[in-house]
Order: sequence, then structure tokens, then C-alpha cells
Amino acid sequence: MNLEGRLRGSDEATLLTELASSLAAYGAPAHRLEDAVSALAEQLGVRARFFAMPTAVFATFEDENGPQTTLIKVESSDVNLERLVGLDRVLNDVWDERCTVVEGIARIREIRASANRYPGAVSIGCFALVSGMAARFFGGGLADMGAAAAIGLLVGVLCDLSSRRREYARVLEFVAGLMASLMGMLLGAAFGGISPQTSALAGVIFLLPGLTLTMAVTELSTRNWVAGSSRLVGAMTILVMIGFGVAMGQRIGTLIGLEADEVSAALPEWTLWAALAATPPAFVVLFRAVWGDVWIMAGAALVAFLGARLGSQMLGAELGVCVGALLVGMLGNGYARTMNRPAVVATAPGILLLVPGALGFRSMAAFSGHDAIEGITLAVDMILVAAGLVTGLLLANVALPPRKAL
Repeated sequence: MNLEGRLRGSDEATLLTELASSLAAYGAPAHRLEDAVSALAEQLGVRARFFAMPTAVFATFEDENGPQTTLIKVESSDVNLERLVGLDRVLNDVWDERCTVVEGIARIREIRASANRYPGAVSIGCFALVSGMAARFFGGGLADMGAAAAIGLLVGVLCDLSSRRREYARVLEFVAGLMASLMGMLLGAAFGGISPQTSALAGVIFLLPGLTLTMAVTELSTRNWVAGSSRLVGAMTILVMIGFGVAMGQRIGTLIGLEADEVSAALPEWTLWAALAATPPAFVVLFRAVWGDVWIMAGAALVAFLGARLGSQMLGAELGVCVGALLVGMLGNGYARTMNRPAVVATAPGILLLVPGALGFRSMAAFSGHDAIEGITLAVDMILVAAGLVTGLLLANVALPPRKAL
């Protein structure tokens, strides 16, 4: 289909711009977004180019009157896998002519207007569950897991409140860091046997921008300089805000005379596997997926954990993360090709378990404690872990190429 004037191409342009802005809003990386929407434009016979950033998408359409560029402002939101899957289905249906362009536009608008599948109370409970399990991954004891779950519950409440008021969202990371640090010290002083740093780190684990950091380095690696740089700055800003909040909480705790025992009672090995098994259902809720995805999320979590653990034992921490990311990436691409669904459904939980953001948290905590050497060392480690993650994901795309879409 060739364009014969602006009116002829208006529906196609509307479909492509709404699809691009929706994909950007729900967490699609710039290179995947540009490739997918550009391929669909070519399939529709539309001469178009797209340039994606975390907060905006530029779309240029050409007809006999020359190029026309449109800027679409993107209201970024949390990763919503159910909506990403729906948008991917629309893209494929229009591509294969199972639905018309006008029907595709209507379906995209319906997806964007749909209510969240899970009520706030369920999401808050899943914050607590993920935080408690994360404390075990960080080597904490039973008391640390309980403290982290309590902190995660509080952070979940703060996230729920911030989703309703924009002014709350702007200070979410700072307030969460402050409350996590202060609550960790309070619980440690009250009950003993709790590491405030471990419980605070686990309590804010879902706010740490590990996924964003990995996406930023991926975009930089694929020569999407503007998108990658802006996303990287955004991730670092979140880390700084959380770190500043943690430092403030520690200072307040010290001023009011809180002291905590840093020693945690060790737990047996089987509890680590129990924590790994308990985490995927919470991922389904927090990533806004559907319950039918729990099996692939559980598989991705297991592959990431085993791959990183075995790889670290043989090759060291950074290369171990690369091995874990390679296996997760291949699992995600294989899932996408087999099930005709976005690979991110599998890769998102796997990447979260590899947590480069946790190193960033510890780096900020070290700087706030005036330990510049430790802070710089941890910051470099964070970049190396993120680079290992990205390298593994890029190698996975070579070993098992992704689909034409997401």
C-alpha cells in the first residue's frame, strides 16, 4: 500500500504513533521499539522513521508534500507486561492482516484505558514478599527477612500512594530510602539480630533501577546514544535519591540513639531455594503480568540464579552475571519464538534477580558514610555487572535471534 496524500496515510500514521508511544510508556527499550514499529510501517507501505527516548518519541512521515515530524510526549509508567503483550498482539495482527488499521487503533486505546488487573492491597503484599525473599538472597537471617518484609510493606504503601498523586511520586525514592533506613534501625534496636543495611536494601529492592540500568547500557551498546544516556542518568538519579534518603534515615537514627546488632543468624541452604520458589508469583503481580505467565517467570528466575551462581564459581562475579544473562536471554528469545509473545515476559524477572541496582545502593550507602574508596569500588562493580548483563543479552540475540517484533 503506497501513500497517496496525507489523508490516505492518516489512519496508518495514527496507528504507528499510538503504538510507539504506548510501547515506550510500558517499558519497551528504544532499539526494540524503533525496530518493531519501523518494520510495521514498511509492511503497511508507510515511509516513516522513529526516534525513541524514555519520555518522548519522534515520528517522521513522508508523502508527496515532504516529511512531517511529530513529537509524542510519553507519560512513563511502571513495566506492565500484560499491556505489552496486548500491544505486541495488535502489532502482529495488523502485520498479518488479521485486523484492520482502524481496528488496531481502537484496540490500542482499549489497552491503554484498561484498569490494572491487581488491586493495590495485593501489590502491597507482593512488595513485602519480594523484600523478605530478597533479604535471604543477600545472606540475611530470619530476623532480616521479617524486617525486610515489614519495610517492603511500608514501601508498597508509599508506591500505592504515589501512583495517585504526581507530587508524591516525585519524592517516592527519597522517602522510601529514608523510611527503609530508619525502620531498619528501629527494628534492629527493638529486636536485635537484624542488619539494618541488609533489611533496608531488601526493603527497597523493587525500587532499585537494576532493570532501567540494564536497559540503558543495552541502548548505549546498540548505538541508541540519546535514549541510553537519558535512561542512565535517570537510573543514577533514582539511586542518588534513595541513597540520600538512606543517609538521612541513618543520621536521624543516630541522633535519637538507635543502635542495632549487625550480626544475623545464618539460615540453611534449603531456605534459599524456598525463597527462589516463592518469588515468581510476586513478580507476576508487580510486573502486571497474567497468572499464566508464572511458569516462564519461575523458569527465568531459576535459570538466572543457577547461571549466575555457577558462572561466578567458575569465572568470577562479572562473567558469572554474563552467563546468567546469556541463558535468560536465550530462554526469553526461545519463549518469544515459540509462544509468539514478547521476550521481556521472561527476561524481566531474570534480570531483576541479577540486581546490578543492589550494588548501586551499596555504593550510595558507602558514599553517605564518607567511605569514598568503597563507594567508587562498588560503583565500578555496578557498571561491570551491568555490562556483563548486557553482553549476555546481546550474545543471546546472536545465538538465538529474537522475533521481528518485541
